[in-house]
Amino acid sequence: ALGLYIGLLGIHCNAAECVTAGIGAAVIASASCQPLKQLLRDTPPSSTEEFMQMIEKFTVDVASFSLPNRFVDHAEEIKHAFDSKDSFVDIMDALIEMAHNDSSWAEHVLLTLRRLPTRSLEATFRQLKAGKTKDFEEVQKMEYALMLNMMPSSDFENAVYTKLIAKTGAPVWMDCPSMTEIEALFQTEGKEMPMWPLQTAKL
Repeated sequence: ALGLYIGLLGIHCNAAECVTAGIGAAVIASASCQPLKQLLRDTPPSSTEEFMQMIEKFTVDVASFSLPNRFVDHAEEIKHAFDSKDSFVDIMDALIEMAHNDSSWAEHVLLTLRRLPTRSLEATFRQLKAGKTKDFEEVQKMEYALMLNMMPSSDFENAVYTKLIAKTGAPVWMDCPSMTEIEALFQTEGKEMPMWPLQTAKL
């Protein structure tokens, strides 16, 4: 649920939210970065466990931060709207129902999602769901094919023009796509990924 919430809305996470979401394992204060780097240079860890033990003394407790944590504050709402949904439409239906029941959080999320292209949201939903069952190399190939298939669409052209050239910030998106059109975005035939990005990423 949390991954779909972050991915579909393009959430920018603060330090506390990164730890809550499992994106980061620990938070290191800026003043501690140089001493930590020096320690790692002087005594390179031999395992992940040893590395985590070494950084523990530099770790800051996120509970002491005065940062907002949307993932904690709205945990139940996020779970209700995004958990165990079979399609992006199911998420929208859940959010609309919550908004009708006076959830200001759901109203804000709906407002954000309605500004985004349905084609990209449907593709992102499918991409995140599919990625859970794939290994790293399979995910990279899927995303490479998706990128190539998305770029020729007028949504991509409109977004680039309105945001980077005209700077109006008001693109006109394509009509809601069919599931057949969404499936076609993931076709890999003729979209063979060059091996050097995979080899570089594994280093």
